Amino acid sequence: MSIDLRSQRRIRVSAAVLHLKKISGLAIFPREFNAGRDYKVRLDPLGNWVQVAILKKEVFCGRRIVIAVK
Repeated sequence: MSIDLRSQRRIRVSAAVLHLKKISGLAIFPREFNAGRDYKVRLDPLGNWVQVAILKKEVFCGRRIVIAVK
């Protein structure tokens, strides 16, 4: 999936789409991005979804990332 950071700053991942019972966390690669400073993670209390909000779009522009869920 790709997103245009000029108009969208959130990525939402659903457990059902990934054929998982629930999501308990995630990791973003490469690890040079800093949680809380460059992006923010919001996890559904039931584990149905997780959302990544891009806080500093200039850090992510033109970059490729991998979101790994557990």
